[in-house]
Amino acid sequence: VACITCQVSKPIAAMQCGHFQKRHYLATRWHPENNHPQCPACNVFKAGAMAEYAAYGVNRYGMDWPARMVALSKTPTKFSRADLEALILDYETRVEELAG
Repeated sequence: VACITCQVSKPIAAMQCGHFQKRHYLATRWHPENNHPQCPACNVFKAGAMAEYAAYGVNRYGMDWPARMVALSKTPTKFSRADLEALILDYETRVEELAG
């Protein structure tokens, strides 16, 4: 898997889930457009490499992507247990598809 900010390739188990809008914003915490693979160097030591992350997001999702993610992150959100279980199942399926 390639890091979206520095393009280094590593096995998926060596990557981390980077967030454009930080994890404490529940509305975007598990949003597919807010979660992307990042190497530990970019995600931790470079604090998410936000300039590169923003450039990636604009290139992939369009010029309005940063503003959409920021606006969405401010939306009051409360997940039920069923919501969270559905998210877990969705992401488990996505990971299995990526792992092949």
